[in-house]
Amino acid sequence: NIRVHFEVDQAILTRHMSMEQRKNIYMISKEAINNAVKYSAACNLLFSLHHKGPGFQLTIKDDGVGFDMSNARKGNGMINMLARAEEMKSELQIESKPGAGTVVVLKW
Repeated sequence: NIRVHFEVDQAILTRHMSMEQRKNIYMISKEAINNAVKYSAACNLLFSLHHKGPGFQLTIKDDGVGFDMSNARKGNGMINMLARAEEMKSELQIESKPGAGTVVVLKW
């Protein structure tokens, strides 16, 4: 029962990305959405992909229960997302607070 809000800049449609970039973006998105569905108890999920300066920014944000980043266990999902971001020479930020949801941002 999560309402999904989907925003994509049209500029993305003309951007050529390697198969490796597309795969990593897909897998990071899949993991972030899966985590939100399984753990967040969110009502809303925002998926946005925008042109930012010379690059692009993917944001996946939920309005769920959030978690304490200092006590979070880095499971395979989080480790894999970080490794995929590093593989494509991009920046991955994960921010969350109890009661304030979670935001995953990938910039490349």
